[in-house]
Amino acid sequence: MQVSVESGDGLERTLKVQVPSEQVDSKVDEKLREMRGQVRLQGFRPGKVPMKVVQKRYGPQVRSEVLDEVVRTTYSEALEQESLRPAGTPDIQPLTVEPGKDLEYEARFEVIPDIEVEGVESIELERPAVDIEAADVDRILERLRRQHAEYHPVERAADEGDRVSIDFDGKVDGEDFEGNQGEDVEITLGEGQMPAPFEEGLTGMQAGEQKTIRYTFPDGFPGYHDRRPRGRVCGDHEKGRSPGAARSGRGLRRDAGHRGRYRGAALAHRREPRAGTRPGGS
Repeated sequence: MQVSVESGDGLERTLKVQVPSEQVDSKVDEKLREMRGQVRLQGFRPGKVPMKVVQKRYGPQVRSEVLDEVVRTTYSEALEQESLRPAGTPDIQPLTVEPGKDLEYEARFEVIPDIEVEGVESIELERPAVDIEAADVDRILERLRRQHAEYHPVERAADEGDRVSIDFDGKVDGEDFEGNQGEDVEITLGEGQMPAPFEEGLTGMQAGEQKTIRYTFPDGFPGYHDRRPRGRVCGDHEKGRSPGAARSGRGLRRDAGHRGRYRGAALAHRREPRAGTRPGGS
């Protein structure tokens, strides 16, 4: 195999490869002979089809497959021989592929440049020091405990720490707005997922109960200052969960919590730590 390399603009390289015809022709002949034993043609017994017939019928297809295989193999060998590191997929163009002649092709690609980093000896780095206290560990353990808690339905009023499932229908000045309705939206009370007045309105509700919640947007809230939403929330005990369920209570968009008449299913659930967890801070 003969290999030559030409340098183009910048990092561009052109790799020219010439493979002896014997290497290609021998592989084609080998594959055709293997195929001869499996070919079934009308008028010939299995495995007895003449080689000339096999060559005429399947020769071009087999040669094309062999050429692809030889190009892949010799391209990798040529790169290793010339110590080249392509930066991407090459553009390979055949030059000579006729039977009886040497296979010739060229591959164009860009190479990964050699980069030398100098002067790093003079760079000073400051390693940050972090002191981890027992309270920090307890705080993280408590967070993990809450994230992996399990939820169980309860038959009582919703309380802080419970996850409730609500349906809501919100109105602003008697009109609908984007995101004003939702079903089976889960909220964990006391985690600040919704404005405080809204969570306070949900606290103490029973499953199946409906309630109208009024909320005034705070000063500076974009586009909704002095607008008072009303809402009805209703509870459905069968759909509720307690802290620990896998689903998050953030399906209700924050803007919907700020405005509206809410109709929904409110379901209280209690959080229970998993066995073997450490009760953080308690």
